[in-house]
Amino acid sequence: MLKFLRKLQTKLSFHLLYLGDPPWDTGVTPPEVTNFIESRPAGRALDLGCGTGLMGARLRTGCQWLEGWDISAEMLREAAAKGLYDHLVKTDLSDLGPMAAQWDLITAADVFAYLGT
Repeated sequence: MLKFLRKLQTKLSFHLLYLGDPPWDTGVTPPEVTNFIESRPAGRALDLGCGTGLMGARLRTGCQWLEGWDISAEMLREAAAKGLYDHLVKTDLSDLGPMAAQWDLITAADVFAYLGT
C-alpha cells in the first residue's frame, strides 16, 4: 500500500507541474538530436515523454515513423494538434516493461520517471 501511495503522490506532483508552462518545455531541440538525425538515414523514432511535441518537429523531418509517449493527456492533445506524430500513446514511462528493438532512435529529453519502491 505504501508503494502505491508513493507512486500516486509522485504522479500527482508531476501533473501539477503541467498546470502552468512546464519548465522543461524550452522550445529548443537539443543540438545532439539534430546532429544525430542529420547524420543518419530516416527510420523509426520513439519520443518518450513527448509532452507538447517540442522534439516532434525536428524528429519528423528525419524519420519515416514517429511515435510519442507521455503520461499527460493534456500534453498529448497539444502534441496531436501539431499533427507531427504518426501515433501517440498515454502511458506511465516507469511501467513500460521490456521493449522490442523496433526503434532506430529513442529520445527521452527531460523525462522524469519515479522508479523507487
